[in-house]
Amino acid sequence: MRWLRGGYIQQTRGLFKVYNGPVRNSYVVNKTYLQLVWNNYIPYQLKYLSLFGTGILTLIKVHPSILLTLGPPMGLGAYYLKRNLTKLFRQRQIGQIQSSKVDVQMGTLDKPISASEIVKILPYDESQLYNVERGIENEYDSLREQIVDLVEQRIVEYISLNPDSTTREPMRDFISNESQFNINVFSNQVETWTSTLIHPNRQVEPTDNVSDLKLFINLSVPYYSSRNVNTRKRLGVISVFLMKLNETDWKMVLNIAPLGWRSRDFWIRDINGCEYLASRMFATLSSRAR
Repeated sequence: MRWLRGGYIQQTRGLFKVYNGPVRNSYVVNKTYLQLVWNNYIPYQLKYLSLFGTGILTLIKVHPSILLTLGPPMGLGAYYLKRNLTKLFRQRQIGQIQSSKVDVQMGTLDKPISASEIVKILPYDESQLYNVERGIENEYDSLREQIVDLVEQRIVEYISLNPDSTTREPMRDFISNESQFNINVFSNQVETWTSTLIHPNRQVEPTDNVSDLKLFINLSVPYYSSRNVNTRKRLGVISVFLMKLNETDWKMVLNIAPLGWRSRDFWIRDINGCEYLASRMFATLSSRAR
């Protein structure tokens, strides 16, 4: 039975070879088969049609007095439930990148951000010709290309410095049968992208002072077994958490979730021995941008 189930999962993964839909503004990531099918393969028109049909059926089958009595509170309850769930997802995602207070003899101080958590991203400059050379039209394109590049580099550095990690999932998915790196993530396959302003410390109350806030970006991108679209399989999804520290420095946290029937998480935060990792664009073009 285990072999049959494993074979079925491998075949099912082969159905999800490419993502052609729009980037969703959502904190919900496609970590399981149900989430993947619901978000990527059921058209939103069908979702709205199902909701509309359910409403019509309710009007036909339920007595008007019951609708008048239960309809408004149920509708209001559904609205607040959705809003609170969205807030909960948002707080949970933001909490992955925020620092916490640490106790010292003189009181509490912000836990310092390690250099091994920091990556360097080249700021977007629309006047530079290298944007045309790379097909970059706006700041989003520039960030997306560099972030996905850094995801690949961070995984390579983590495995290089922690070789024993490849004996278990999901890190073994990034090593081929020939013991070579096999990391297949693509900037044109980003599925979700959200951004907001946050306080760098989770224990500090929200403030209206914009100078105290940092830009937070949360995105997700799937990883595949191969670069060949015809033969590859979707193996899982990588969630990226970024907080902007200054013009070039960002704090980065990765969550790697293999595709399955239930959600499983593997975190990459600070990588001892890997400091101030720079995107290839930053390393190549930062001198030209000055």
